[in-house]
This record gives sequence, structure tokens and C-alpha cells, in this order.
Amino acid sequence: MRRYYKVDPRITKAVIEKLYGRYPSWAIAQALGLKPQTIIVHARNLGIGIGKGKCKVVKDETLRKLLLEVVKREVEKIKRELNLEG
Repeated sequence: MRRYYKVDPRITKAVIEKLYGRYPSWAIAQALGLKPQTIIVHARNLGIGIGKGKCKVVKDETLRKLLLEVVKREVEKIKRELNLEG
């Protein structure tokens, strides 16, 4: 099976370490361009427990869009921090 990395694994790791548990995995996944299951698997591989990833389900479309924009901003901030370090 071939793997196609849409995102630098270093960025994925940093984003999951900082945002997983604070924001839903679907929002993190959309901001990175990955699938939610990928985020969950990476989080478990990093040792972030099952209980930390529990977030409330947001059903309102307006709130989902706002939440996604917040997560995208956080991801961009983390990318900038990594670019400054690297």
C-alpha cells in the first residue's frame, strides 16, 4: 500500500500534540487535509490517551464553520513556529 503524505509529518506531530483534545479530530483533520481517523491513530501512536480526545459533537453548521476557522488559524500559527525553528 502506498502512502501519500499531504502534510509534513513534523507539522502533523506538532499540531496533534498541541491541539488534540482541545478541538475535535474532524476539525484538525480538515485543517491539515487528512482524514479524522488518521489524526486519531497518530494521537494514539504519540501516547495521547483515549480520554483526552473526547470533545462534544457540534451539530450546528455555523458553529462548525467557526470552529474550523479557529483550528485553521491555530494550525497556521504552529506552522509559522516550526518554520522559525527550522
